[in-house]
Amino acid sequence: MNAVPDIIEGTEIHASSGTLEAYLTRLDQVDLLKVNGKVEQVIGLVIESVGPNCSLGDVCMIKSREGHDLCLSEVVGFRSNRVLSMILGDASRVGPGSEIVATGRSLSINVGKELLGRVIDGLGRPLDGKGPIVTDEVRSIYAAPPNPLTRRRITETVATGIRSIDTLLTLGKGQRVGIFAGSGVGKSVTLGMIARNTSADVNVIALVGERGREVTEFLDRELGPEGLRRSVVIVATSDQASLIRLKAAFMATTVAEYFRDAGMDVMLMMDSVTRLAMAQREVGLAIGEPPTTKGYTPSVFAMLPKLLERAGNSRSGSIGDLHGSRGRGRHDRACGGRGPLHTRRPCRPLQEACLRGTVSGGRPSREHKQGHARGDDARPQGGGPPVPRHDGDVQGIRGSHQHRGIRQGE
Repeated sequence: MNAVPDIIEGTEIHASSGTLEAYLTRLDQVDLLKVNGKVEQVIGLVIESVGPNCSLGDVCMIKSREGHDLCLSEVVGFRSNRVLSMILGDASRVGPGSEIVATGRSLSINVGKELLGRVIDGLGRPLDGKGPIVTDEVRSIYAAPPNPLTRRRITETVATGIRSIDTLLTLGKGQRVGIFAGSGVGKSVTLGMIARNTSADVNVIALVGERGREVTEFLDRELGPEGLRRSVVIVATSDQASLIRLKAAFMATTVAEYFRDAGMDVMLMMDSVTRLAMAQREVGLAIGEPPTTKGYTPSVFAMLPKLLERAGNSRSGSIGDLHGSRGRGRHDRACGGRGPLHTRRPCRPLQEACLRGTVSGGRPSREHKQGHARGDDARPQGGGPPVPRHDGDVQGIRGSHQHRGIRQGE
């Protein structure tokens, strides 16, 4: 089992056989010297090894004691002269003493017009049974955002095919838009409608952390054959390792950048950014990062802008960015709060008022609403803790009571 040629840069290129450049590129990237290390321990999906000599983001191959390829891993950190890597696949046969071989290359994907109409996984491997993807170019999934001074302004509109959006919430080429809704409300349906009817040249759709049964439903019911013909779909289901779910988003962005560089208008759709952040949180917690707000690690807040800023306009084309995200729940809406103050959990006064029965049907009492409107230390009907004082939508919380899980100034 050797999966390395499919997903790391340069080991093997599925290229047109008639081009001399393809052979020269392959010859230039042949790795004649293997740098090895030994696995010391495996905790969860994190492998701690002595060696090999590698850098952050490098892909390594883990071999059994008999020399058989087991799975791939990516270097995610270092600790006390040990290499920390996370597994990209099944780790059931990895154990102490297993050999870990550095490839010296990062994750990459074959890019080209041959990707249109194809469904691939989070590592760039075909899922649709239509055979290997033959292209002339391989790109690393890691890239810097465009120079801000080279970005064209958003001056042209792009049609979504949904009249209410095109009329009231018109989108521009290269604009970033979020679709916020709870689970099962219709984010995937909306993305499918846009993919079928948009005026953009190409759709790149990333399904991150979706349930397995939902993938087929999206492809057959929401996207359909006509939408798939001009789309590239990258799928990383919820049962896959957190690192694979994370890389699916980078794969999708890299594919979108290829079509943008070819002068096309691209619609990049990701469902959902919430699951992407949760995948990065799992990676960060596994390697020992300290948790912050809602348990998210600092790497989450560093990763998101690096990825999302890669979309937008360039001198040649555009990437319109549509991201799905899980919105507020019913209890948060009942609290009557707006913006970030009430996106995490219902405030304590409403929780206690619900327990006392002073709130019926999930709606706050009049006193509770008035206390929020006044911003004073009024108490809900029947007593209880004071209502928090806050000014505006995002100005934070003041007063004698502070919402749980929300710090001053958020």
